[in-house]
Amino acid sequence: MSLNSKRLEGASVVTRSGMRVGKLASFEIDADTGKLTSILVRPTGNVTALLSGDLIIAWSQIISMSEKKIVVSDTVTAVESARLAVASMPSASASLKERTQDL
Repeated sequence: MSLNSKRLEGASVVTRSGMRVGKLASFEIDADTGKLTSILVRPTGNVTALLSGDLIIAWSQIISMSEKKIVVSDTVTAVESARLAVASMPSASASLKERTQDL
């Protein structure tokens, strides 16, 4: 199935269990391979209180995608969680950032 990027913008992003995560803000493509690597999601609802910026969801976490809805896994790996936590904390200490960079 072919999807148009303009029609995907703003698509609802939910977990497999039905939790609303947010809306599709944009996506990243590997310039060398032309493959979609991740999506950036603008959090909505309760998720906005947890994060200060967009969520980055890896292609491997995407279960299904249509123009209206993107379904993602309910869980992320510990490495992705640690990176996301550091990236979303604007006041994270330098030592914390250093310890998680090697993950």
